Amino acid sequence: MTELFAAIREDSKYFNQNPKALPFPVSIANTTDAYRVKGNGDQYRLEDVYLFVQSGRNFQQINKEVTKPAPNCGACPGDGTVCKTTCRHELESPITDL
Repeated sequence: MTELFAAIREDSKYFNQNPKALPFPVSIANTTDAYRVKGNGDQYRLEDVYLFVQSGRNFQQINKEVTKPAPNCGACPGDGTVCKTTCRHELESPITDL
Protein backbone atom coordinates (compact mmCIF):
# COMPACT_ATOMS: atom_id res chain seq x y z
CA MET A 1 0.00 0.00 0.00
CA THR A 2 1.30 3.45 -0.93
CA GLU A 3 1.65 5.89 1.93
CA LEU A 4 0.27 9.37 1.30
CA PHE A 5 1.81 12.63 2.55
CA ALA A 6 0.72 16.27 2.47
CA ALA A 7 1.92 19.83 2.95
CA ILE A 8 -0.51 22.69 3.43
CA ARG A 9 -0.61 25.06 0.45
CA GLU A 10 0.81 28.57 0.84
CA ASP A 11 -2.52 30.10 -0.22
CA SER A 12 -4.54 28.13 2.35
CA LYS A 13 -5.78 29.81 5.50
CA TYR A 14 -4.35 26.76 7.33
CA PHE A 15 -0.78 27.31 6.04
CA ASN A 16 0.46 28.30 9.51
CA GLN A 17 -0.47 24.78 10.73
CA ASN A 18 2.33 23.15 8.68
CA PRO A 19 4.59 21.17 11.01
CA LYS A 20 8.39 21.56 10.83
CA ALA A 21 8.77 18.10 9.25
CA LEU A 22 7.24 18.31 5.78
CA PRO A 23 5.49 16.60 4.20
CA PHE A 24 3.47 14.88 6.93
CA PRO A 25 1.63 11.52 6.65
CA VAL A 26 -2.10 11.70 5.85
CA SER A 27 -5.05 9.54 4.93
CA ILE A 28 -8.08 10.37 2.79
CA ALA A 29 -11.48 9.71 4.33
CA ASN A 30 -14.26 8.39 2.12
CA THR A 31 -16.86 10.89 3.28
CA THR A 32 -19.15 13.61 1.99
CA ASP A 33 -17.47 16.02 4.40
CA ALA A 34 -15.26 18.56 2.59
CA TYR A 35 -12.49 17.98 5.16
CA ARG A 36 -11.32 14.60 3.82
CA VAL A 37 -7.56 14.81 4.38
CA LYS A 38 -6.70 13.53 7.87
CA GLY A 39 -3.26 14.19 9.32
CA ASN A 40 -1.11 16.50 11.44
CA GLY A 41 -3.70 16.12 14.20
CA ASP A 42 -6.35 17.84 12.07
CA GLN A 43 -8.51 17.58 8.95
CA TYR A 44 -8.10 19.53 5.68
CA ARG A 45 -9.87 19.99 2.37
CA LEU A 46 -8.17 18.61 -0.74
CA GLU A 47 -7.81 22.15 -2.09
CA ASP A 48 -5.83 23.14 1.04
CA VAL A 49 -2.98 20.65 0.59
CA TYR A 50 -0.36 19.40 -1.82
CA LEU A 51 -0.36 15.59 -1.85
CA PHE A 52 2.76 13.46 -2.20
CA VAL A 53 3.82 9.83 -2.45
CA GLN A 54 7.25 8.69 -1.34
CA SER A 55 9.67 7.24 -3.87
CA GLY A 56 12.80 6.08 -2.07
CA ARG A 57 14.00 9.12 -0.13
CA ASN A 58 12.18 11.57 -2.40
CA PHE A 59 8.59 12.75 -2.46
CA GLN A 60 6.63 13.10 -5.70
CA GLN A 61 3.77 15.60 -5.77
CA ILE A 62 0.59 14.10 -7.22
CA ASN A 63 -1.85 17.03 -7.25
CA LYS A 64 -0.12 19.93 -8.96
CA GLU A 65 -3.28 21.87 -9.86
CA VAL A 66 -6.34 22.53 -7.73
CA THR A 67 -9.48 21.65 -9.61
CA LYS A 68 -13.02 22.40 -8.55
CA PRO A 69 -15.48 19.51 -8.78
CA ALA A 70 -17.93 19.72 -11.65
CA PRO A 71 -21.33 20.96 -10.49
CA ASN A 72 -23.95 18.22 -10.44
CA CYS A 73 -26.86 19.80 -8.55
CA GLY A 74 -28.71 20.98 -11.67
CA ALA A 75 -28.93 24.55 -10.36
CA CYS A 76 -25.30 25.56 -10.96
CA PRO A 77 -24.30 27.46 -14.10
CA GLY A 78 -21.98 24.60 -15.12
CA ASP A 79 -18.93 26.82 -15.64
CA GLY A 80 -17.22 26.02 -12.33
CA THR A 81 -18.78 28.92 -10.43
CA VAL A 82 -21.00 28.28 -7.45
CA CYS A 83 -24.70 28.85 -7.93
CA LYS A 84 -26.57 31.47 -5.95
CA THR A 85 -29.01 28.94 -4.49
CA THR A 86 -28.33 26.61 -1.59
CA CYS A 87 -26.17 24.01 -3.25
CA ARG A 88 -24.44 20.87 -2.07
CA HIS A 89 -22.56 20.10 -5.30
CA GLU A 90 -19.14 20.24 -3.63
CA LEU A 91 -20.21 17.74 -0.98
CA GLU A 92 -21.90 15.39 -3.44
CA SER A 93 -18.99 15.22 -5.90
CA PRO A 94 -16.73 12.16 -5.65
CA ILE A 95 -13.04 12.51 -4.83
CA THR A 96 -11.41 13.12 -8.21
CA ASP A 97 -8.33 15.13 -7.27
CA LEU A 98 -6.12 12.11 -6.59
